[in-house]
Amino acid sequence: MSFTIDPSICIGCDRCRQSCPTGAIQSNGSSFQIEPNICNNCVGSYSTPQCAAFCPTNDGCIPNDFWGKWFDKYNRLTYRLHNPQQAKYWERWFEVYAQKISQLIAN
Repeated sequence: MSFTIDPSICIGCDRCRQSCPTGAIQSNGSSFQIEPNICNNCVGSYSTPQCAAFCPTNDGCIPNDFWGKWFDKYNRLTYRLHNPQQAKYWERWFEVYAQKISQLIAN
């Protein structure tokens, strides 16, 4: 997964291009792009992608699939909250648990 540079956030400081160990970041004079076939997320060189680490806006370089993954996780978590079958499972579990505790106390 390579990163992209968001042109609406990028301030054109050139820090990302200078920090890239693979030379994947190119400039056309007005904006920067990351060549996905060259970018390797700094694997083997650094523990974190240097474009994101050096970006002063902290948001200029984002993973290509960032929002897709974010919404997938959000939908998965909210589904669990609103899943009626799962709610019934836990209601039944607490009923059985309460009965067992009551039996133990009674004995």
